[in-house]
Formats: sequence, C-alpha cells, structure tokens
Amino acid sequence: MAQVRTSHLTWDSFKCNVLDELDADLALCIGDSYQRCDGKIVGSLNSEDNPFFHNAKHVFRYTDPDDWATAFDEMSEHWRAFSHIPGNWLGPIKTPVPHVGSGGLNTFFRWFLFQNLKTIESYDQIIITRSDYFWVKPHPKLDLEHIWVPNGEFHGGICDRHMVIPSKFLDQALNISSKLHPIRHLDQLHTFISSRPWATNWMLNNESFIFFMYAMLGVLPHIGFFPQKMFTVTDPTLSGQNGVNNAHPKYPGMLIRYPDELDDAEKNDDNLVTWPWSINHSHLSRHGMFQGTLR
Repeated sequence: MAQVRTSHLTWDSFKCNVLDELDADLALCIGDSYQRCDGKIVGSLNSEDNPFFHNAKHVFRYTDPDDWATAFDEMSEHWRAFSHIPGNWLGPIKTPVPHVGSGGLNTFFRWFLFQNLKTIESYDQIIITRSDYFWVKPHPKLDLEHIWVPNGEFHGGICDRHMVIPSKFLDQALNISSKLHPIRHLDQLHTFISSRPWATNWMLNNESFIFFMYAMLGVLPHIGFFPQKMFTVTDPTLSGQNGVNNAHPKYPGMLIRYPDELDDAEKNDDNLVTWPWSINHSHLSRHGMFQGTLR
C-alpha cells in the first residue's frame, strides 16, 4: 500500500512467509516512487528494479497530487465537513485545514484499492500489508468468516498496517471513507474523541478512525486477531521514518521502528481471538507507547 520500500531488507522474508506460504498473487497499490514522510520527499527516486515490482501481478498507481485534498474529493463528497478535526488522520492535506503526518494516505489508498479490485479477477481473500515488514514466522492461514488484524499495536483503534479481508467484507473494510456522512457521524465522532482524554495529543489518527467507522458500520463483531508474525523495519541510511528506530544485534543492517512489534512477533503464540473481545486502549507498553491490549 502507498509505497514500496526497503525491499533489500524484507523481500526474502515476505516471499517465503507470505507469498509462497499462502500461494498468493501480489498487487501493488501505490503512489509515485518517491520516499515521503509527512507528505514531503525524504529520499531519492526509488528504482522499480526491485523484486516487489518484478513479482507483482497487478500494479495500481495514483500519481501524488500537490495537495491530497483533491484526491480526497474523489474519495468522499463529505470529508471536508470533518477537516477541522485535528490529528494525522487526514495528513498530509493542505486545504481546507492543513494536517500533518500521512495517516490520510492509508485511508485514501484503501479506497483506491477497492476501486481497482473491481477491474480484476475475484479473490477469496485480500491481504493489505506493507513492504517494510520483516517476517519472522509464516503468515497463518485464516478463515473467510472474519476480518483479521494483528494482535499487536492498537494506538487508540485497531492496527492499520496489516489486514486480511474476505471478499464479502471488502466494501465495509476498505470503502469506509465514502460512507462518512456529517449528519450520521459528525456528532458521534466528537463524542468518540472526547471520551478518550488520554489521546488528546493526537486527537484522531488512522487507527482510531478505522475503529470508529467499524463501530458505526457494525463491523467490529466480525474482527478477529492473529498473533504478530512480523515487525516494521527501515534502512539506517533513510531519514524521516517515524518510530523508535533501534538497532538489534539479531537483525543486522536494519533498524526496528516499533520494538513492541518485535517483542510480540518473537512470542511463542498461535492463539486466535474472535468476538466477543474488548481493547484497553489506554494501556502503555513497556516502551511508553499507547499500544493498547486486547481482552
């Protein structure tokens, strides 16, 4: 989704533990080829001469606009009614209210993927993931009755980095932005934000926006959680990547962006969690992040 990066660090683990393990086809749903942070170019043009491009059966590309607000207008006719709400959930739009970060790109590219999936052959299951995951264990084979996300970092909502979606849930899971409506959701969204004072430093992020919309659309009972099998990495020479970015002797040549992911991935855990469940979103991890914990 959105970008292809760190292929030299992650491709072998991805191919072995995801593509080959699941006998899956690979699609790239991306913007231009530049490395970006908070909407700004931070790296040189990425070569498409890498194994993610070489092995992709489908490539869906959206050229990055000067202001992502124009792309959001394609996605939703109502989003501007919510643009005053602070947080990185609409980053990096410039108008009508500037937002920092890049959380909004995740929302946009999920919608963009949903539009493009209509043009290709049908699949039983779609896995939304990212190229900078380093996989330490095989991806589990999961049923078609749930939308599956990792039981790892929640950050006020549910994980937006990886999701396994049966085809029957694609509309509810990917197309949430087009369902956002001021009459039905604006008051509820303000109430949702005010109910979590511990999160006022970000107000609304992509994880909490997904959680809110899934609650509004009745999707939460269909969510299941599988144990973390991977963690996000970056190249030590690449600037502008948020996270802790720690070196680890077991994984030379890369930086660990979120140490909690690594801790969870290395646990000996194969338990699946399905409804009923609840999340303590105010739980702090040992690394001092609002990781949350599943109950």
